Amino acid sequence: MKAADTYSILFDDDSVEVHNLAAESFRLLGYTDKLQLPSNIDAKLKYDDDSSIEEVKKNTMASLKHATHYPSSKFEPEDHVMFAVIRDPTERFISSIGQAMGGMGSKRNVIGGKLQKECIKSTSAETLKCMAKYVRDHGHWIELHFAPQVIDISFTVMFQDVPVGIFPFAKLGKVLDYLGNAGNQELKVHRDRPHPVLKNMSIHDYDEESLRIVCEIYAMDVIMQRSMGQEVPRCDPFI
Repeated sequence: MKAADTYSILFDDDSVEVHNLAAESFRLLGYTDKLQLPSNIDAKLKYDDDSSIEEVKKNTMASLKHATHYPSSKFEPEDHVMFAVIRDPTERFISSIGQAMGGMGSKRNVIGGKLQKECIKSTSAETLKCMAKYVRDHGHWIELHFAPQVIDISFTVMFQDVPVGIFPFAKLGKVLDYLGNAGNQELKVHRDRPHPVLKNMSIHDYDEESLRIVCEIYAMDVIMQRSMGQEVPRCDPFI
């Protein structure tokens, strides 16, 4: 099995769980009560102001009080069904940059100013490459929008045996119609970006190097999407 086909979780008691992406696909099995942030995550997170990691944790825990509480043993038929809409990781990464740097809903995410200082360049292509290298070198944990979709879904279901329906982003309109949006409102894409160089960033700003980096960061997402028949053609040369 290739390394890209698996991911490992290291817990504070030094135990390791290895998950097979190819076999599990989007059905993330196996509940564990040990899951928590790595004990050394404080040392890896650096912010652009004096906000402490404890303050960030406090705000996160306050938000989680409003999260859905899942059954502790078995997911019954009357419990609601989970679904997710997933996106080509090369396209999603560009959107993530705009959000992480302080887009609408993320203006107080603490790290946005640091990312702008580090990676806003004279062109969109240079900015994209800088951010690809920054996330590769510092880890996707630096900002929630950079988390691979596999990990995002895993966190949502807290590793319980919960069936998750997955739909491609290209079919978002049909998903919304099914949920009752038909004829009610027009689906619009709003690009709120904190810097002019980000507004016109697109997939055309990738070169071979930046594309390889992003595809390797999100290898687990590429594998998941392929396992469900969704192609990620821009990553074919690398993953």
